[in-house]
Amino acid sequence: MAPSNNPTRLKARKLVPSETGATRAYAGYEYQLLVSLWVALVLLFEEECAEQLELEPASQEDIEVDLGVPSERASAMIEVTQRMILQVKLHSSSPWSVSD
Repeated sequence: MAPSNNPTRLKARKLVPSETGATRAYAGYEYQLLVSLWVALVLLFEEECAEQLELEPASQEDIEVDLGVPSERASAMIEVTQRMILQVKLHSSSPWSVSD
């Protein structure tokens, strides 16, 4: 079979290992681990506003944590708890859009 001279045919570009799916996916996973560790250290030890956090919860988000203010640090006798949900993404190109 003779090679096609069709100008509309795209040439396949050879991808280098850093551009393949597995390498990029692992980089995103590694970034998520580092962000999770940072969030845990800040919330549990620096801010002391949480007792535990959950990685990869059933909601399929990346991190969930119940934020509360200990009664000794509160300015009123009411303790308020809020749930913080985080989704961590690594991007190495343009910002994401709704269509992505």
